[in-house]
Amino acid sequence: MQTLLTLNLCTMTYHIIFIIIIMVLVTYLLFRSQSVRDSFKALIIDFKRIEESTHSSSSTGSPLEGSLLAELCRHLCQFSQARQELIDFYESMAIMGSSSNVNYSDLSNMIDEICRRYGKSEEQLK
Repeated sequence: MQTLLTLNLCTMTYHIIFIIIIMVLVTYLLFRSQSVRDSFKALIIDFKRIEESTHSSSSTGSPLEGSLLAELCRHLCQFSQARQELIDFYESMAIMGSSSNVNYSDLSNMIDEICRRYGKSEEQLK
């Protein structure tokens, strides 16, 4: 009987610790997301600046290198923009998860829009 009580106490403690860890992580992500968001904004500005400078100036390298660099910066800019939108999605998901009324269709619409905007279709991958 004592073993079952100890097992029950350990299980309850485990679940409480797990819940506390989740709450701390969500709070940390919500608090840290602003600096991460600012970092992605700065990256987007830098990528756009590099992309525009390779288009507008004639570099000492070959035109192929300039066009490859511009294309790479364009893709990295899109990647950073998608990450920013995912941060917004994660924040919305955490906020909705802490409330009693969760509207899953809003979350589904948000992620569908992100996938539509930045995802590749099968025809684009071929």
